[in-house]
Amino acid sequence: MPKITVHIAEGGTELNLDDGSSKAGHMWITTENGESYGFAPLQSEQFGPGKIYTNDESNYKSTLYEKTIEVTDSQYKDMIKFMKDPANNGFSLDYNAYSHSCVDFVWKALEKGGINTKNFEGDVVPSNNVDDLKKLPSKTPEVDNKTSENSSKGPPIHRVSFNENSLNTQKDDPSIDNEDLNINTMA
Repeated sequence: MPKITVHIAEGGTELNLDDGSSKAGHMWITTENGESYGFAPLQSEQFGPGKIYTNDESNYKSTLYEKTIEVTDSQYKDMIKFMKDPANNGFSLDYNAYSHSCVDFVWKALEKGGINTKNFEGDVVPSNNVDDLKKLPSKTPEVDNKTSENSSKGPPIHRVSFNENSLNTQKDDPSIDNEDLNINTMA
């Protein structure tokens, strides 16, 4: 099953690619294959046109918190579809630091993937979302259902045939661990 990771950098985090540091902090999502998706303004302003940035993972020198969540293939595809083209999936690219920011983008992506089931929009300050992310499961219920469906078939059965003479040979052979074979050796 694929996994996504939500990252939170707090205000003041130094940046690698851009000069300076993040003023308010940031939230973004990475995928298992290293793709990174975050929403921020085109200019370093509180309001104005925004865009999806795919370099957040390499831009932020550190994170305050990270949460990895295992999802189904379907959930993963739904999230990727949204993050690659949010404008065509109901998310405006007009940035507003107080009501339509990186925080809203991440929680909307989690909603599209069926993880944020209560349409939670998050706290305005990225670092104030840590407690809410901690409440999310490490695996979605859909992953648990798929796992239990696959495991309900039971473990593979290995059949071993032997006769009384081979059992006695195995019992007396020091290279064979009888406990691993689950053989009751009565002396």
